[in-house]
Amino acid sequence: MPFAFGDGKERRPTLGHLLPSAVRLRNGATAMDNRQCKSRDRAICRSCLRLFLAMRITDVDRRYSSYAIAKWVWVSGPQYTFEVDGTPRRALFPVEEVLPEHYDDDNGWWTCHPDTKAGDLAVLYRSGAENEAGQLPRHGPKDICQVVLATSDAFALADDPLAAEFSDKHGCRFVSLAEFSPPIEIRTLREDPVLAAWPALRAGFVKSASPMPEEVWRRLVDVDRTRRPRSGGRRQRTAGERRDIEHQLEQWLARHVEALEPLIGGSVELVGGPQWPLGENHGGTIDLLLRRVDRHGNRLIVIELKADLVRRDAIAQALGYVGWLRAQPRVTQVNAIVIGLEEQQQVPWVRSMLGDEIAVHHWDEVGTLPKQLRDLLDGA
Repeated sequence: MPFAFGDGKERRPTLGHLLPSAVRLRNGATAMDNRQCKSRDRAICRSCLRLFLAMRITDVDRRYSSYAIAKWVWVSGPQYTFEVDGTPRRALFPVEEVLPEHYDDDNGWWTCHPDTKAGDLAVLYRSGAENEAGQLPRHGPKDICQVVLATSDAFALADDPLAAEFSDKHGCRFVSLAEFSPPIEIRTLREDPVLAAWPALRAGFVKSASPMPEEVWRRLVDVDRTRRPRSGGRRQRTAGERRDIEHQLEQWLARHVEALEPLIGGSVELVGGPQWPLGENHGGTIDLLLRRVDRHGNRLIVIELKADLVRRDAIAQALGYVGWLRAQPRVTQVNAIVIGLEEQQQVPWVRSMLGDEIAVHHWDEVGTLPKQLRDLLDGA
């Protein structure tokens, strides 16, 4: 539904209210927000920001979901989610990091459920309502387009001069975190057996804000992940190309082992790697070797990285590393994690015979990677 600003000024929100005046890009350049772009350059600035602010739905799930007391769906007509020319509203562009200024009172509010608390997550559903005269699109697209973070508890809008016809509702400060790419259309929602049972969907999203059960959130995350292009839609990489990408991944992860902690379930430190050599009686090299630094500190974790499919030989390779390490003095607990884009068809059956010796994870489950590495994996 609508949003407004708490300082009483009548104005449309811009991206500048959700971001600092400049965004430091990963390559060291600086992209300024729309307030500092000349009018003829705004399209370029907006494209630049959306290119680099690349948090994904899986990143939101990993970084914010466990802190949310509840999850919601917020429903809005097209006049609040699109600019007059039909382009997505700039105030809803996702941010890369949530900053202290996103909690300021002069940030925009969005109508929300009275029970909403700061830290809750909400998906934004764009209804099919008719737009205001002269604005595009004529009707909303009927889809779930993004995830937002509530940065305040719900508050009554009765005393807000900008609330108008929404003065009987509640509002929340918010910041947009990530977009579903592409948006999930209502037809897809209704065809999914888990989502189809969602009470808000069954009611046609008639309320401006409704609860979202945890199983619905989990399913939306899965849907977004599985619709993203995978290796089957790309040109097959050569062995040299795969090795080059894996080398870059090894180098970055060796410096940022904390990105692997969501897969391991605790803090880790680097023991060896990239390309840590084993003894002459083995002859192989481990991509990365980690050690837990919590109460499981005597556990070693072998990390094997794949830029494409995880094949049966990758499982055998990792299992060989585990076997060699377990044969070493004072080593008692070792397991392995193989990370790739997807599993070859036979791999789950192989793993079913190994218990928890070997785990396989998708790159989407790794803590936030630099965009250049994401692009390499996606084949961009």
